[in-house]
Amino acid sequence: MKIEQENIFGIVGRAMRELRNAKMHKEAKELGEAIQGAQSYELACKMVEDYLALIPAVSEEEVNAEWDRHWAGEEE
Repeated sequence: MKIEQENIFGIVGRAMRELRNAKMHKEAKELGEAIQGAQSYELACKMVEDYLALIPAVSEEEVNAEWDRHWAGEEE
């Protein structure tokens, strides 16, 4: 996710959604709580970047396999 000069709450909301999509609900909640203590916009953006870096990289093959399972009704 590219962070540009915009409302920090919009950035955090998108970052939390990305974390939840990666099944990292605990980290999404932590980010939401931690961001409240950020002393500056730059620090808040750094916190978002740090949390997003925790999301494991997923290959295109893994994504395709997940969609195949989804459409076959074999979700985990």
